[in-house]
Amino acid sequence: MDDELLGPMADALSATLAVFILLISFFAMAQLQAISKQIKIERAGTGKYFQHEVVVDFSKPHIAEDKLVFFKSFDAYRSSDLIDRYIGQEILKQKIVAGDTVVISSNYPIINVGEGESTKRGVINALKIATVLKNKKIKYDINITNNVNFYYVGINKK
Repeated sequence: MDDELLGPMADALSATLAVFILLISFFAMAQLQAISKQIKIERAGTGKYFQHEVVVDFSKPHIAEDKLVFFKSFDAYRSSDLIDRYIGQEILKQKIVAGDTVVISSNYPIINVGEGESTKRGVINALKIATVLKNKKIKYDINITNNVNFYYVGINKK
């Protein structure tokens, strides 16, 4: 083969190779673009779902499974009837008398605030119950826990 025949064949081969490389790079870029759009849509969907999942609001505190359950905190003055009913129920069920010691368990989930803020809420909620117990001449210890994803206060005889 001479140079007159090899020259045009080399040019045609390099042009064909360039076209293949361009096609492959366009295909790869299209795939990256499609994947990045899917990721953005998935992140937006997850964020929206997570937001709806976390924002849970109890209208007011209520008694459930031998605990006083509420959202973040409760007003001890407005909920005084419920608190008295809960404490009276636990005193009767556990046969607590004046002078006995109980353990106030207060939970602090770390859902949408930091650990410090959540722990502070747990202690404040326990102290709201402790004042009522003190008025009834019942001694108490406070146990702050983090074991479920909702706030509660519970009383157990020691």
